Order: sequence, then structure tokens, then C-alpha cells
Amino acid sequence: MKKYLLIMLLIIISSCQVQDEKIYSINKDKQDISTIQIKPKDTTINEGSVKTGENFIDTIENKTVIDTALLNRKIVTRATYQANHINSLRKAIDLYNSNQSLNMFLTKFAFDGQEASKPINFNLEPNSITYSFNQLYNEGYLSGKFILVNLSEEKDGKINVDIMFQHKQDKIFRFAMSYDKKRDIFVINAVFIPKKYDEQTVKFYRRLYSIYLNDDNFGV
Repeated sequence: MKKYLLIMLLIIISSCQVQDEKIYSINKDKQDISTIQIKPKDTTINEGSVKTGENFIDTIENKTVIDTALLNRKIVTRATYQANHINSLRKAIDLYNSNQSLNMFLTKFAFDGQEASKPINFNLEPNSITYSFNQLYNEGYLSGKFILVNLSEEKDGKINVDIMFQHKQDKIFRFAMSYDKKRDIFVINAVFIPKKYDEQTVKFYRRLYSIYLNDDNFGV
């Protein structure tokens, strides 16, 4: 009888140990699951997508995720603004605003847009819309800051700077420049709107660069 009771006691103890192990295993699994970190969504920018200011900083599961691609692009773009051609454009605008006359940063064609004053060996893109500093001033564009939209260099060393003004975002203007080595400045040969910057394209860039367009500290 004693042997029988001893055997039953051992069976009960063994059963309790197995049950405890199962409970421990379940609790451990739950603990492992609870410690898994939620990965932030992919915020990488591609050229076919549009990022706005609302996407720059997202909150996911109480975690702040900074879009590093946009942040890096902003740093690179800001560094570009330190270049000579951007400084020359800003100085040309400032000088015109203070005097409304021809200055060393402008050719006469960039100043008045008259066909007779077009620089030699300078050809505008077909179907482009010609502007001048006189016209830009009269339409209120020169009173605010601008951001860089595109930058390109031609084979002969000329620079094309495409900008959008922060306070009037309806157009993208191209400032065609050439380098004046003696004065170490870029001279603006012409101002025009290339055919590719139609209404839909302007809307696209306005959304794409909305962070910069709405940041007065970022404009030049």
C-alpha cells in the first residue's frame, strides 16, 4: 500500500513539473513577442513620389521617425546655395530692388528682355517664354526669397539655374548665366521659362519642394 501511494505521489509531482514548464514556455513566448520592436515604415524617396512637409517627421507607435533621405537632400541643397552662381543671382536681385537699373550681374537683355539687346552667341530654348528683370519686378516676383529647383551646366561652361519664388509659386524661372573670371561673378544673360515647366510640372515641383518653399529660413 505504501509503495502504491509513493508511486502515485511521484506521478503527481512529475505532472506538476510538466505543467509548470508549459506555463513558463507560454509566458516566455509572450514576453519575446512583446519585446519585438516595430520597424518604422520605409520613407525612402524615389523620383516618382512626392513628399510633403507632413511626411518629414512621422510618429509610429510613439516612436519619432525622421525621413533621413529628405534631411540629407535638404543639407545638400543648402550647401549648393553657398555656390557663386546662387550668390550672384541673389546680389543681382538685391541690387535691382534698390536701384531698378542695370547692374554688373545683368546683361541688357536680362534687364529689359528686348530682342535687340540679346547677347551674341546666346540662343534661347525653342518655345520658351522670355522674361526680364523689369517684368519680374513689375509682377512682384523679386520682392521675396527663392529656392533652387534644378541646376544644369552646358558644355561651354554656362550655368542654368532654375528657381521658384517662395511667395509666388506659380512659375519656375530659368536664369542662364556665364562666368566672368575677372570679377569672379556669374552674369545673367537671360531670364525665361522653358517649355517643360508647364502648369502641371510646376504643381509637381511645388508639392515636391513644399518643405523648402514653406521654410523662410531656407530660401535665399
